Amino acid sequence: MSNYRVLKNLFRPVYEQVRSTWELYADKPTGHYPIVIQGIQRSGTNYLTTLLTQSDYRIINKIDPKRSNPSHKHFRWQKNKHSIVMDARYQNNRYVNSLQDINKICGYKPDLKHIVLFRTPEKWLNSIYRWGLESKWFKNEDEFFAQNLHIAYLKEWDAYYSFWQKTAAQTPNQVLLMSYERLIAESELGLSKIDQFMGVVRHSTDNLIYSVDKVRHSRPIVEKRTALNRPELSELLKKTTNFDWHTAMENSF
Repeated sequence: MSNYRVLKNLFRPVYEQVRSTWELYADKPTGHYPIVIQGIQRSGTNYLTTLLTQSDYRIINKIDPKRSNPSHKHFRWQKNKHSIVMDARYQNNRYVNSLQDINKICGYKPDLKHIVLFRTPEKWLNSIYRWGLESKWFKNEDEFFAQNLHIAYLKEWDAYYSFWQKTAAQTPNQVLLMSYERLIAESELGLSKIDQFMGVVRHSTDNLIYSVDKVRHSRPIVEKRTALNRPELSELLKKTTNFDWHTAMENSF
């Protein structure tokens, strides 16, 4: 193990504690309309957080607790826990059958609503690759593909969103699946859809801010990214996923 990783692992608990304490006092959730957001890493949840906060929503799980905490926006509720490979800190033994179970476990009100944000497989794999590279999960692109991490990560993505798609089908009035790509392109229409889902009636939208230029842990929204261009990725993306993201994307708005 490199000296960098040794030091990172050594000081991680201290960093996590300091960060959590700072966020608790410096970034306390505010807003009038309570809501919960969900989405696997690199799905655009920080963008959604910014957009909703600007629009008077109070995101109940805005402050990230430990990754094993059920209220974490990236928490893995899927039944196949073996699919959890990106970060061992998301490993858990929580099994639920309904949104009511989740709200009860997390201490939320029974009627609290959830928005689940997702990216297309191709966009998400590119984003999680860049994040993993920066986080030193692997050394380079060759190692990423040689270890079949593109396959393992997409399986985790698929299991995560398959769970939420089934939950949304069970409780459509409390779970809304939304496409990050469509939200970025049509933020005003997307926010209108969220308002409708939440039952929010605004007397005026003049003060709403629909643009988001920069969010934490991400580069500027308009900055171009270099995409992966490997035959292994092309072959993987041809396969059908359990999560019907095409339908979810069409139904976003």
